[in-house]
This record gives sequence, C-alpha cells and structure tokens, in this order.
Amino acid sequence: WVTSAGARGLTVRRAERDRAAGDSRAALAALAEHRRRYPTGQLTPEVEGTRALLLCEDGDARGPALGRRYLARHADAVLAVAVRRACLHRAP
Repeated sequence: WVTSAGARGLTVRRAERDRAAGDSRAALAALAEHRRRYPTGQLTPEVEGTRALLLCEDGDARGPALGRRYLARHADAVLAVAVRRACLHRAP
C-alpha cells in the first residue's frame, strides 16, 4: 500500500537512483512522469532541480537556463549547490 505522497516520493527516488547509476535518460523519464502526474506537487522543486542538474551534467543546451531559473526560485534548497556547480560553473 503506497499513499499518493509515497508514490510521488518513489518517482523522485527512482530518478535519483537512475542518475547515480549513470542512466540520465531513465532519470529524465522518471522526472517527466512525475511532472505529468503531479504538475504542482510538493516535490516540484526537487524535480525541477534534479532535471536541471541532469541536463547540465549531460551538456544539454537547455540545462543552464533551467538551472538559473531553479536557482532564482530555490537559492537555498539542498540541490542549489549541485545545480550551481553543474550549470553555472562549467568549464567552457
């Protein structure tokens, strides 16, 4: 038995596990699923930050803009340091 909140958390944790395993495609798919199912959910900041982080780590051109937008909204979030490092302090 999984509550709605538990299901939301499982989706984000799955994305984090996929990222840690180096499977950014699967992680991005999990985050996209979460965004479809819970567009304004409690974990939206974590989803946005993880998505920006993944895109920046992969060198996707969309990543830095998403990272800046995330940091403008959530500068003090736990993911902010990682997003800042991956999206704003990349070597040219």
